[in-house]
Amino acid sequence: MTTSHLRSAKRHGNRPGIKDIWNAFMVKGAIFTENDIPICPTTATALPNDIILWTEARIIYKRELTRGNKKFHYNAFVCFYLDDYKFDNTKGIWFHSAQALRILRHFDGVITPDFSTYQDFVYPIKLGNTYRMRAFGHWLGKQGIAVINNVRWGTPETYSN
Repeated sequence: MTTSHLRSAKRHGNRPGIKDIWNAFMVKGAIFTENDIPICPTTATALPNDIILWTEARIIYKRELTRGNKKFHYNAFVCFYLDDYKFDNTKGIWFHSAQALRILRHFDGVITPDFSTYQDFVYPIKLGNTYRMRAFGHWLGKQGIAVINNVRWGTPETYSN
């Protein structure tokens, strides 16, 4: 963890009422690039048998819980190749990561979220979305979820991230 990340973690731990909107807990123990992007290792040991969208995973999760089947397992990896608003909003995976984890534990694994890095986005947004993609994936791997890292770049200035 870089010095700046350690200072940030200490500050958040000592100030009552602070909400960690950058989910610093997700990068505990991570190795970082020179741009402070956490490295997300692939932890999956096999290729997925099937891949489903996050929206489908949520439907399956709700259906199984409604049936009283709290210990179900679905043989597929979950991906986030959707418009961002379908998984990245105030009720989405970043702000409600514990709920996302409860859902994702029922599947074989995850391809890390595809937070957009569109060509017309300004560099800080591209960098922030790359950070969130890798931080979320790193954290899922630490939670025992099989992870395939979604390698994503925007325009050439993002290649080193």
